[in-house]
Amino acid sequence: MDTELRHIAVVGDCPMMRHGLCHLIDSVEDLSLVASCASISDFDISTTPAEIVILDLRLPMRELAGIVSGRLGSDRCAVVVISDPVQIDIASIVRAGVRGCLSRRADESETVAALRVIGSGGTFVSPDLTSYLLVDAGLLTDRERQVLELVAKGERDRDIALLLGVSENTVHSHLDRLRNKTGCRRRADLTRFALQQGLTYRSTVP
Repeated sequence: MDTELRHIAVVGDCPMMRHGLCHLIDSVEDLSLVASCASISDFDISTTPAEIVILDLRLPMRELAGIVSGRLGSDRCAVVVISDPVQIDIASIVRAGVRGCLSRRADESETVAALRVIGSGGTFVSPDLTSYLLVDAGLLTDRERQVLELVAKGERDRDIALLLGVSENTVHSHLDRLRNKTGCRRRADLTRFALQQGLTYRSTVP
């Protein structure tokens, strides 16, 4: 496990949720709470050494996207938005720079895992939000999409490697990133995700 300390700020307008997140972060050795605010107007990114900002604000996705790309627009600041599944325009906040989408149903272990993945430079989407995620939002690379399509087609890792002209280890790396990005740990779940997104093998891989 990557034990580098991650500095996290929590901005949330629900006191109970905000306090629960702060308590969780304080209880994990490799996470450090550096700020807790009830509104984005109370949060000053210029004076807060936060690498990850958790936003839990009951705002339309368009407004959240504006906050991310405007007020929080910084290469050093990964952003996690805690979202309800009814807010399905995840694409707009992903394009704005959001690195993770956590469902309000996420438990403590999923939340900590997400923060570690995002803190290490990855992206994370809760499993119950993946069906709302638009693949063309840019969350998946072209190669990851090709690997996912071939998984959905039922190809084995060795066959995927041959079709793509890469090593089997490279395929495993792509699958690891797909699992982190989609939250789908089992191959069957990746297949289900691909089908939900309408991804089918198009025979266009090199």
